Amino acid sequence: MTRRTSASLTIALAIFGCACFSIADFDPEVVSGAEALQQKFERFLTTLGECAGTPEADYSRHTAFYTEAWQDLERLEAAARSRANNELTLKSLEAIRDNLVELEGLHHLGISRGEVDVVARLFDTQFRMLVELENLKPRKEP
Repeated sequence: MTRRTSASLTIALAIFGCACFSIADFDPEVVSGAEALQQKFERFLTTLGECAGTPEADYSRHTAFYTEAWQDLERLEAAARSRANNELTLKSLEAIRDNLVELEGLHHLGISRGEVDVVARLFDTQFRMLVELENLKPRKEP
């Protein structure tokens, strides 16, 4: 069993394992927003990794990314909060938020190529799990 299959099964069990457990319906706004933000992180971290250790990697040169990322994340959180029983999505977004705080802190101190690689894998995993979670949710019939 692959890690992705195992993770999907874990999420499915968490969502559907208890008949008394209620969960929000699928939210295409969260999926599209998460995918767009994931791509933004991927582009940023690729660029940051390429220039790590040079003046181009200085935090001060990348404040626009952080401003935009925080705004995008706040929009995703607002969309998730607007739905009842959406705690799993909100926890997933909270984990991304916590790691964005950590990334920004590392970047302030001067981030290495190795650290960028680890952070990139972490964010990629978190965004994939968020999208997978949303895709496993029940969909409203039109």
